[in-house]
Amino acid sequence: LTVLRVDQRSLSRHYTLLQTSEAGLRKEVSSLKQSLNDIQISVTQQLTYLQRYKDAASYKISSLQNQLSESVPIKELEEARRQFVEVSSRHHALITQQTTAQCEVDTRVEELSLALAESRAGEDELRMKLANSIDSQVQSQLETHINNLEKS
Repeated sequence: LTVLRVDQRSLSRHYTLLQTSEAGLRKEVSSLKQSLNDIQISVTQQLTYLQRYKDAASYKISSLQNQLSESVPIKELEEARRQFVEVSSRHHALITQQTTAQCEVDTRVEELSLALAESRAGEDELRMKLANSIDSQVQSQLETHINNLEKS
C-alpha cells in the first residue's frame, strides 16, 4: 500500500509536470500559429503588391513598345544624323571660306588704300615739282624772249 501511494504521488507529480509542459507547449503552438498567420498575411500582402506592380510594369512596357513601334526606325534616325553631320560640315566649310575671303578682301582693300594714299602723296609732290618746273621754264622762256627782243 505504501508502495502504491508512493507510486501515486510520483505519478501525480509526473502528471502535473506533464500538464505544465503541455500547457507551455499549447501556448507555444498557439504563438506559432499566430506567427504563421501573421506571416501568411504579410506574404499575401506582398504578393498582392507584387502582382499590382507586375501589372503596372506590364502596362508600361506595352505602352512603351507601342510608342517605339510608332517612332522613327533606328536606320532612318542614323541616316538623318549622317545627313545632318554632312550638312553641318558643308556649312562650316562655307563659313570658313567666306571668313577667309572676307579677310583677304579686307587685307587687299587696306593694301590698296595705303597704295592710293602713297600715290596721292606722290602725285601732290609731282604736281608741286611740275608747277615749280613750269614756273621756272616759263620764266626762262620769258627771259629768253625778252633777251631776244632786246637784241632785236
